[in-house]
Amino acid sequence: MKFKVGIGNPFPGDGETDIKTVTSLWHEACDYLAIEYKNGTSPFCIEICDLVSALNAGATCMTDNAAFKKRYEKKETNGFWCYLDIIYRKKNFPGSKPPVEDISYFLQNLFLAMNLCMAGGCHLYRCTFPANPIHEAWAPSLNGHPLEFAWRAAARWRWPLLQTLDFEKVWQWLVRVSLLDAVVAKSPAQVAGFAMIEIAAQNVVEPKDIIMISQTLETLFVEEHDGISRRLKNRIKLVLGEPPTDKKWLTRLYETRSKIVHGAFPAEL
Repeated sequence: MKFKVGIGNPFPGDGETDIKTVTSLWHEACDYLAIEYKNGTSPFCIEICDLVSALNAGATCMTDNAAFKKRYEKKETNGFWCYLDIIYRKKNFPGSKPPVEDISYFLQNLFLAMNLCMAGGCHLYRCTFPANPIHEAWAPSLNGHPLEFAWRAAARWRWPLLQTLDFEKVWQWLVRVSLLDAVVAKSPAQVAGFAMIEIAAQNVVEPKDIIMISQTLETLFVEEHDGISRRLKNRIKLVLGEPPTDKKWLTRLYETRSKIVHGAFPAEL
């Protein structure tokens, strides 16, 4: 069974994120997933068929303003629209989901894995199922810009341990922590993954995201309830290092969080 999935602008938001690195990551992801979803334990097989043309369309629009303008004037979403042909083959597993639901969860997990490897590595704007629009209620719409901009800011701060990750290792980690099929977040890793998806599902960054981020950091790094700020700062520094240009970032984060929680943060309608 073949599904054509439309993806509006899956590539980085601007030229500051290296398109060659992103393109290489997409190839790495699809090479791995072609094997994993053929031989793995998933109840279905997925094959992305026209990746090359999608990558070429994205790379062209990132580097050629005339091509971008031409596609935009044709009212193609966000400058260009690419389609992935996904071949879906059901295996004999009991109680599995309908195909369109399987594919939507797969796309959501692909978004999460790509952005864990490299923030801005994937955007899923306005996914569509052109052959059957009734399925579009299942289509994910995820904006990776908040993750991309956060990565870029951390790079400007010269955060010492920032690096891109290997797709296969990230996907296997998602499998180990049961993020690929989780419906309710129970573990710290699941809480962090759900927070990323929740932030990406919005069109704008909202004040409540600060609360969600602080909760996620606490879930990941702190088990005790006393001295959270001090423990959190020390453990994040141990794992990720410390930016030399903004050592008080955590203090400012919690000051902003406190203003939001206690009603002192500006509100907009």
